[in-house]
Amino acid sequence: MAAPFLAALVLAAPAAAQQTTGSIRGAVIAGDGPVADARITVVHLPSNTVSTLTAGRDGRFAVNGLRTGGPFALTVEAPGFEQLRVAGIALAPGEPLRLPIRLAAQQEMLVAIGALRSAALRDGPVTRFDRAGIAGIGSAARDLAEIVRRAPLAAEGAVSVDGLRLPAGFARGPVPRDAIAAVSVRAAPFDVAAGAPGVDLVLRSGENLFAGSAFVARGVAGGEGRGVRDFGGFLSGAVVRDRLFFAASYERRRDDAGQAENATARIDWNAAAGQRVSLRYVHAAVPGGALDAGALQLDSDWSDTVSSETRLTYFQGEGDLAPRDGIGGQLLLRWRQGAHMLTGLAGWRRETRRRVSAHAYVAALQDSWNLSPALNLTMGARLEREAFSGDGVAVQPRLALTWQPRRRLVVRGGIGRFAGDEAEPSGAPARRAPGWRSSLSVDYTLDLGPFGDGWRFGGDLLYAEDRAGRDPRGRDPGREDQFAAVARVGTEWDFGLAASLSYTVTDDRRDPADPVPILRHAYRIALDYRRALLGGRQTHLGLFGQSVPGLFRIDLHLDQEIAAAARGRLILFADLENALDLAGAGQAEPVFAFGDPAAEQRGWGVRVGARAEF
Repeated sequence: MAAPFLAALVLAAPAAAQQTTGSIRGAVIAGDGPVADARITVVHLPSNTVSTLTAGRDGRFAVNGLRTGGPFALTVEAPGFEQLRVAGIALAPGEPLRLPIRLAAQQEMLVAIGALRSAALRDGPVTRFDRAGIAGIGSAARDLAEIVRRAPLAAEGAVSVDGLRLPAGFARGPVPRDAIAAVSVRAAPFDVAAGAPGVDLVLRSGENLFAGSAFVARGVAGGEGRGVRDFGGFLSGAVVRDRLFFAASYERRRDDAGQAENATARIDWNAAAGQRVSLRYVHAAVPGGALDAGALQLDSDWSDTVSSETRLTYFQGEGDLAPRDGIGGQLLLRWRQGAHMLTGLAGWRRETRRRVSAHAYVAALQDSWNLSPALNLTMGARLEREAFSGDGVAVQPRLALTWQPRRRLVVRGGIGRFAGDEAEPSGAPARRAPGWRSSLSVDYTLDLGPFGDGWRFGGDLLYAEDRAGRDPRGRDPGREDQFAAVARVGTEWDFGLAASLSYTVTDDRRDPADPVPILRHAYRIALDYRRALLGGRQTHLGLFGQSVPGLFRIDLHLDQEIAAAARGRLILFADLENALDLAGAGQAEPVFAFGDPAAEQRGWGVRVGARAEF
């Protein structure tokens, strides 16, 4: 049942260290110089979680261990200056937001984040889907492949949920979709704490206001008339206002091939000033196996310059799809020294597979150096010894930069070495040896006058050295180099329409000495329309079109609000997957190389249902 590309994605996962929190870094200045000892207060508005610190004498500050998403508000206070408040801040996991602050002595100021020269210190090409974007993705099967396929550059690597790595058999639908706050598809994460390329999921957390949803649906999937029945729900809120929060979800799906169920739970506790605790739990059961996994994480602010993240994980599996059991731990330490953000990482993991136990270790050091308000340089190295590999320690140097010469222009680039996949205890398949990856990305926001502002143009170049490790007989099959280039554009209009278009070309030659390139071209278009239409009821229509070699498909999603009250609403929804196959024009989806993996060979699917939200 698992999609072939997702099976390859997580068949053997490096000791990744998914980043689950956000951070804000910046400097407070006035006139031509820094403002010393400014008081910085960051508030996550939905939960009223507060983080405070004092900037250094050079005006620099860093707030770590924050929740992802938002909105956040940042307030700056300093003697002799009026208060400045920055509103509308949203944070992504593992992408520090660089925020320059300029104070004035005349009057109190409220500034929107878009008016500042801010930039995410992104550590390589990444495609991110937030909760609103995920809601508009149609999928009769509700699997992760339908989200990942929309990334112009999708990557081989692990699938992780809030720091918990998942075995291959559970990657198709690892958690209920209603529980997902964000999905990040990372093709080359150069930050040493990010580990290796892969797909990261972050679970939703509770807030002061209670929120929930429940749905029931029926459909046909696979193009073979296979009946599908599923239902599920999500609930979150505050146990103790401003202090203790919970979020939980459950989903069950049954078709002719069997039954699958997923459940998640998350507790967030603001234990004390500068001390935040989160507990996460994931349960997944599919035909052939079951998995229970959990993580306990402590985010600590020890001073204005030192913070840490401590994480303990466990998992226990049943059946052939999951490791029997495993435990692990990780300590991430951050220390701001002037313009430098120093990061140290140490981790350990023990796994038992097929009655064979092995240990994995990781250590890393990194310096993120803010050379100027427009330029940040990140350099570090990661040492990794994988379980079951027997290849010793893999040394992985990393280098990345973010340059913002103008408010609307951001250039990112990097180069690094990444460890390969670990082999199964049986010795097969062969381990993928460490290889190099490099990338260059450019993003520019353009004002097209009569066509509106906010047009996002961008491009990516990516090179991956894919070295095949030795097979069980000790032979070295050689190497494969792959190149990919992406052009993309996207925008939103005030009348409720958002659109994006991307083109990816991949050189997939198997021998780097071969002078003849093997080019694969892929096009993607996504439209998302949200507007109150029928009697003032909200209508949401999503369309996704994809053209890759051997496949042209269209997916549709429709939400129609039919009743609404002060604290809730009732929605009817429909998903149509691979609509052209339903019309007799679809083609089997191929599974091909880096840069543009497709999902399993699956025909059309239809799913309809009802959902209540409050």
